[in-house]
Amino acid sequence: MEILFGQTYTEQLFDRADFTDARWEQVQFVRCTFASCALDYLQTDRCQFENCKFEFCQLGGSKHEKSVFAGCKFRDCNLFSAEFTGCKGIGSNLHGCASTGLAIRGGNWSYASFSGLFLQGTDFSGLMLAHADLRDCKLQKCNFRDCDMTQCYLQNADLTEADLRGAQLDGVDLRACRMKKTKLDMVHAIQIAEAMGAVIV
Repeated sequence: MEILFGQTYTEQLFDRADFTDARWEQVQFVRCTFASCALDYLQTDRCQFENCKFEFCQLGGSKHEKSVFAGCKFRDCNLFSAEFTGCKGIGSNLHGCASTGLAIRGGNWSYASFSGLFLQGTDFSGLMLAHADLRDCKLQKCNFRDCDMTQCYLQNADLTEADLRGAQLDGVDLRACRMKKTKLDMVHAIQIAEAMGAVIV
């Protein structure tokens, strides 16, 4: 197992590097590019990735604790069963990623883009998702309990059997997504009714 602790890398290209099973603690990467890298089962703890690019990388089974992915771009990466716990992914973009089994628990992923991803069954509980882009996502059976989803974009998202109890949905157009057996609070039901023109008395 390769262990890195406290190093800083700036504008570095990692091309086809093999970091399988590595452990990184408090490592900082600034404007770095990871191209076709093997990052399976990588563990990061309080690392910082600022405006980094991950292109065609394998991150299956990787685990990330309290790490920051600010303004990062994940392009066509494998995130199968990857876990992000208490991480910040503000403004990051996960374009074309394989995301089956992905878990993002707690932390702040506001302004992040998940557009078009298959996220069925993903655990988003307690997450900050304000202004996040979830358009065209498959969100069946996802757990959004106690999330802040203020002004999220949910156009054409499928929320069948998803759990939205306790979520903040201010500014969200719930008419634009598909819902069937979706778990809602009474306040959400009122928001939907008012959006459709009903007057609650």
